[in-house]
Amino acid sequence: MIKILVAVFLMTFAICMSSSSYFIHFFAHRALERDAELLLTYFHSSLSEAHTLLSRVKKDGLYKCSDTLERSLETYEFESSSVRWLGVVDEDNNLCASDPNNVDLNTDQVHDLQDGYTLVSAEYKNNQGRDLLLLNSAGKTRFYASLDLVRAENVLGFDCERCLEYTLQVVGSPEPLFEQHVLESEPVVELSTLIHEEPIDLRLTIRGSTNFFQHYKTVGWEFAALFSTIISISIASLAYFLLRRRQSFERVLQDAIRAKEFVPFYQPIINSKTGHVAGAEVLVRWIRRDGSSVPPNEFINFAEKSGLIIPMTELLLKQVGHDLAAFGWQGSPYYASINIVPEHLQSNTFYEKVEEVINKNSLRPENIALEITERRRIVDLKQARQVLDRFYALGIKLKLDDAGTGYGGFSYIQELGISSLKIDKMFIDSILAIEDFKTPVLDSIINFAQSSDLEIIAEGVETPEQIEYLNKRDVSLIQGFVFAKPMPASDMANWLQISVS
Repeated sequence: MIKILVAVFLMTFAICMSSSSYFIHFFAHRALERDAELLLTYFHSSLSEAHTLLSRVKKDGLYKCSDTLERSLETYEFESSSVRWLGVVDEDNNLCASDPNNVDLNTDQVHDLQDGYTLVSAEYKNNQGRDLLLLNSAGKTRFYASLDLVRAENVLGFDCERCLEYTLQVVGSPEPLFEQHVLESEPVVELSTLIHEEPIDLRLTIRGSTNFFQHYKTVGWEFAALFSTIISISIASLAYFLLRRRQSFERVLQDAIRAKEFVPFYQPIINSKTGHVAGAEVLVRWIRRDGSSVPPNEFINFAEKSGLIIPMTELLLKQVGHDLAAFGWQGSPYYASINIVPEHLQSNTFYEKVEEVINKNSLRPENIALEITERRRIVDLKQARQVLDRFYALGIKLKLDDAGTGYGGFSYIQELGISSLKIDKMFIDSILAIEDFKTPVLDSIINFAQSSDLEIIAEGVETPEQIEYLNKRDVSLIQGFVFAKPMPASDMANWLQISVS
């Protein structure tokens, strides 16, 4: 048996290492996709804030250039995190601006939006590039806001100067654009994507240099070696398991589901400003009959791919209904969030299961919430929305988990009727970290959620300093070790008694 296992390990390792070039290109292009998503997040945040500031300037009614108007513009610009400068060209063609600028406002590179707003691509008078402006007019008076588009290198996950450049172009006629050319040589990797960001269509082209590709070549080789080792060990272990037990992992999970070995753990969600419990997220744990536990990362992915996540979730749902009744949450505003996958939204079966649990345990629909991540694509958004509308009619809300880490992006928020956005721990960890470029992204996510009237929950919070940072940005719903770790129902009941008392 040992010779067979050694042969399986070596053969698997050699096969996996032969795919190293795939990993190199995968990491490079996946990095471009991630960077493109972040750049579009910045753009959307900047466009939204520019719209808000121009509305405020117009509401002030100061349409003539004056010291009062300049001070007002300077104040609004100072308070903004996504707008570089504000300007007003009055009916006498005088310019008042929050900052001296060198932009030639006489351009035909404009693109009409809605509600009288226009995007303008204007050149600097000193030929130092272009500026992308949001324009709105009232009579002969024109109001400008310069979008603060982030430098491409600021979204990189590693230190590299002049490694990345991009072109952001509005689709239509004409097509105003913003360009940032910094590469010293021809790009070696490129990604072009077309995306609809309400109310416009954008074409983003992002290009990486030799140094950019070299970084992911190194990462790809390292990952290929690690991946090959892990896969080889896993395959050899699986071979050993099959030889000894003659049983597949899928059968093991099926047996565990029948034995009710999958149990819910609860991690509280706290309003950090009041100290009150808002609810809890339900996390699945595998506790075997002998008392040993299996880490979630060893079975969750397989359960999702094999479809066993469906009966696993139904098992959890029944236990959650019983636990919520034991917590005394009937008739209360407290909720338990249950994670779902796209397959749950392909029919009304899961809805009927949820409704049955609510009625059986005398719960309010508001005691149950659903969470879905961006990690897996929902193929039919229309079908998913039809299923979700039944939940919404009942009073059950949907939260977007791990926001900013997948590829669902704004389409999930726009199409699925999501009411809450959960900020992933990856962004929370960037708070107060030295030279971490994810903090501006965190602020952009918060700004976007607030401008979209979405409830915000920060997960993975571990320190009081992180809570303070979030509270200053009006993010008060906190989930993380700073308050409590995930715990079984019995511990959760005791924790609630202590917290209430």
